[in-house]
Amino acid sequence: MSFQFPAAGLAFLRELASNNNKDWFHANKARYEHDLKLPARELCAAINGELSRIAPSHVSDPAKAINRINRDIRFSKDKSPYNTKVWAGFTDHSRGKGNSAGFYFGFGVDGDGSATSCGVGAGLWMPDPPRLEKLRAHFAKHHARYRAVADDNDYAAHFDGGQSPRYKRVPKPYEADHPAADLLTLKGIHISTELDAALITSAELVPTIGRYFGKLAPLVALLDEALAA
Repeated sequence: MSFQFPAAGLAFLRELASNNNKDWFHANKARYEHDLKLPARELCAAINGELSRIAPSHVSDPAKAINRINRDIRFSKDKSPYNTKVWAGFTDHSRGKGNSAGFYFGFGVDGDGSATSCGVGAGLWMPDPPRLEKLRAHFAKHHARYRAVADDNDYAAHFDGGQSPRYKRVPKPYEADHPAADLLTLKGIHISTELDAALITSAELVPTIGRYFGKLAPLVALLDEALAA
């Protein structure tokens, strides 16, 4: 039986966006548990079913893969206490924290609840210096493989990579005209695409995520290889 995320979960997020305070949330906590938290975990479990054939090592515990409803507001100007977006990351937990690239999925509503969004992606976001050095060394040696993966899966047509932060210059010790120069300036890799928000409550959501994760799997495998070097 195919999984469908309930419309009540989106309705809860829209109302939360308009009532983002502790009093409202605690008065509606039973709705949160039933309409959002549990179905979100069930969605992650369904996505794991897709990953079990695409990238089995990245199957993740739904309770750990998904974000917390509480926002970290310590360093934010926005003091709204709760997230109005749900996102989940699927990494290879056997490698230890930070040692694996990941697949990502998310959906939610904007600050006032008027717009709904949904998207998928994959990559390695802003690794620490030792892991970034491993990534650069892998780019330098295997840039042709990265380009082949991008070409074979038509990343330019299906995904946006523009959000990946970059250095202005090729870092030393690599030369400015290195054949992997465009990769070497990256501070990490993350590519993603927006999905039709109507999919969120559709039976086609999980199969659609599976198709996109299938296209992203070769990139995740390459990045995992780089981190394991």
